[in-house]
Amino acid sequence: MNSNMKKRLLIPIYIILFSLLVGCINQSSSTKAPKFSAAELQQAEQIRNNLFTPGSVIIRGTIKGYNSKLGVKTYQLYYCNYFDDIHNSKTLDIDSLGHFEVSFDVPFTIGGCIVDSRDKWHNFIAQAGDTLLAEFSLLGNCTFSLSDGRPYLLEHIDQVSRSGLKFDNSMFRYDDSHNITQVVEYARQCKEQCREILNNNARKYHYTAFEYQYESLMNDMELITCLLSYRNQVRDMADQHYLRFGASDMDRYHQLDSISKAYLTDTTFYSLMREFPYNDTLMLAMPYKWALFNRYKYDPVYYRDSVSRVWNNDRVIYANTSCDVDIINSAYYLANDCRLFKTDEPSLIGKICFIQWIGDIIEWYASILKDEPSTTADGVIARYFTSARSQIKDKRLESMADAVYEQFNLSRVPYKELPDCTGKRVLQTILDKYPGKYVYLDFWSTTCGPCISGIKNTFNNRHYIMTRKYDNFVMVFITDDSQSRYEPFRKEWLEGAESYRISTDDYNALSGLFNFTAIPHHELITPDGRALTRVPEMLEVDPNNPDPNQK
Repeated sequence: MNSNMKKRLLIPIYIILFSLLVGCINQSSSTKAPKFSAAELQQAEQIRNNLFTPGSVIIRGTIKGYNSKLGVKTYQLYYCNYFDDIHNSKTLDIDSLGHFEVSFDVPFTIGGCIVDSRDKWHNFIAQAGDTLLAEFSLLGNCTFSLSDGRPYLLEHIDQVSRSGLKFDNSMFRYDDSHNITQVVEYARQCKEQCREILNNNARKYHYTAFEYQYESLMNDMELITCLLSYRNQVRDMADQHYLRFGASDMDRYHQLDSISKAYLTDTTFYSLMREFPYNDTLMLAMPYKWALFNRYKYDPVYYRDSVSRVWNNDRVIYANTSCDVDIINSAYYLANDCRLFKTDEPSLIGKICFIQWIGDIIEWYASILKDEPSTTADGVIARYFTSARSQIKDKRLESMADAVYEQFNLSRVPYKELPDCTGKRVLQTILDKYPGKYVYLDFWSTTCGPCISGIKNTFNNRHYIMTRKYDNFVMVFITDDSQSRYEPFRKEWLEGAESYRISTDDYNALSGLFNFTAIPHHELITPDGRALTRVPEMLEVDPNNPDPNQK
């Protein structure tokens, strides 16, 4: 081969190498965060400063081409305006022209979503004083704008295709083939890819500084939620194995128990968790913040030692209901949070979870003091709440704790005394068939993985309860699945059950009545009409004595 031929062969190689080099340079530059002007950063700061401004929000929706004969007559609105693990749910009634409108008071900027007739979730953010216009198409698209012409806070993010990074969810489910170090490393890789996609989107769609901060935090929250979900799964896997197989496979049970203990003390998780912006108040405006908070709330690093110290005092409470309520002081949670993040002051996420625990412990007090005079029980609960509230030391969050306390008091009002609404009438239709009984409601769907696994894994217990007749207890299953999905599953797994397939409109109305956004969801209705939202899981229900407040 002569030298000229060699040169001709090398030219394509040079071109390829040059192209790769240019691509690497472009890719490297694309990963850099965009630079925002001082004015843009100041605008983002002003929005953040207004996060805690109270007021009202109005949402006006229009469904283009709507025909009531072709679809359901309701959409569902979910949002959260306090830090309990109960969301607010409102049924949006659509008129004959395809319009709906709803208004509600908020104590701060809220993140929420509207679920359309295709079960598609459309996220939004709204500040006090906003009138938000939502325009839907029958194809499932939605655009948000403000009635006064101001730019919508997430205007540019709404243009972005949601087909970006897809997490490999199998990496966040326990598998013998990988360990916690690999899972954390995968989470780090996802974090880097999220940042690269964010930077590219920010340039392409001209994000504002606020939108950039918002999506960045949203990505971080989603990743940390996946990691905490993995840890919670690892924590429970030995118990779940025993629940399914009992004493027949104790070797595997002990193996899983040993693995879980090792995983939960692995320090690689702590280092990644400390990188999370756990004090960023913007997380309060995220539509799915409850998922993160609920998982952190039960993570052993936050939860450890607290339960044994708190619940072992029930004997003392029984013996002396006038005792100092600080013996059940849940400050252990805040101390654990400080240890995790190596700080002197609890984090924002730790305080929010603490407020959730306040609600749980109030419910526990109510159950063990049920037989005491109401003045005694209410006094103990009030003193505990005052003591716990004083540990928050943040006026913005203290008002949220007050809302939890108000919700507890509201939960003791029989549903019949609530204002008339569609959900109340739908519930009454069901309850009329079971007079004088405790009615355990299980909201589920064949498209809900946890619902299906829960029904299947506890089949023997459920079937035993469902097929027996109890004088004061009945278990009822409720879904809005299609007939084609519902009937085969019912025949195989719910034969003999009190099971209802209701319309999506009626299901939305019940969701609004009970304020739930996710399933499986359980409610226990007492014979006198009280709804006990914090009901035990089905396996812990005693059909002969179903009211947990009587135990």
